[in-house]
Amino acid sequence: MLGRVAKQVVQSGFSFEMPLVWAIRVVLGVAMVAIFMHIRFVLHKSLGRAVAASKWTAGGAALAQIGRWVSINLGLGILVLLVTLVRWTA
Repeated sequence: MLGRVAKQVVQSGFSFEMPLVWAIRVVLGVAMVAIFMHIRFVLHKSLGRAVAASKWTAGGAALAQIGRWVSINLGLGILVLLVTLVRWTA
């Protein structure tokens, strides 16, 4: 969407400067996706291996890590919401 907006603005003869709020949301969104990928492809796999091997302490540790990263991702999502609601201009 950012590329489309930038292209339309440039084709209209103006210069495109992405607002600071947009840049913050993009960075936070990319971080959230990276955290999700880590949860899904690393931590979830280790949890599955621990459960399959009946290593319940290792499974509990993996589950605790998943919960910690999900909480961090939730915090980043709330931060994105707050940044969106503030709408300051730079």
